[in-house]
Amino acid sequence: MSESSPHFQQLSDELNQAWQSASAAELANEVFELSQTNRLQTGLLNRLSAKSGRVDLALITGEVIAGVVLLIGTDALLIKTATARFLVPIGSIVTITELGKAKSLTRPKQQILIPLLLRQQNHKISVYPLIAQPVMGKLVAVWSDSIDLELVNEVVSIALANLVKLELS
Repeated sequence: MSESSPHFQQLSDELNQAWQSASAAELANEVFELSQTNRLQTGLLNRLSAKSGRVDLALITGEVIAGVVLLIGTDALLIKTATARFLVPIGSIVTITELGKAKSLTRPKQQILIPLLLRQQNHKISVYPLIAQPVMGKLVAVWSDSIDLELVNEVVSIALANLVKLELS
């Protein structure tokens, strides 16, 4: 019986070590999965809201707008450059540089900026559609999915979904 005891102890130790290794591997895997899930749930707008200072927005047209983000909404960013203020729909942003690593994340206010800011405009604005030429006119109406601009002799309706940016005066 004394000869089987060391063998049994060795077997017990090996099983215990295997159990601890498997538990450590499972724990490491769970931590990895939780961090990945957290990273996926932390959206670009959350990271951007934690950023202060200058950012560069590369748009779907290839243009880059460099400036400071003034407001972040669920639909757009208001960014101030050295020469103008632009309302940039989220869907037209391809990349953001100078974002860096966020130290503390804040959740952006859940507001829609495009209609809110445009309703406050009573001057001319410049509208940059995805495919057509830029248009400058007096804003006469803001709808949920479009805006109406008064040009020289006509009023045109422009779909918000097709805009790359709007320059506010």
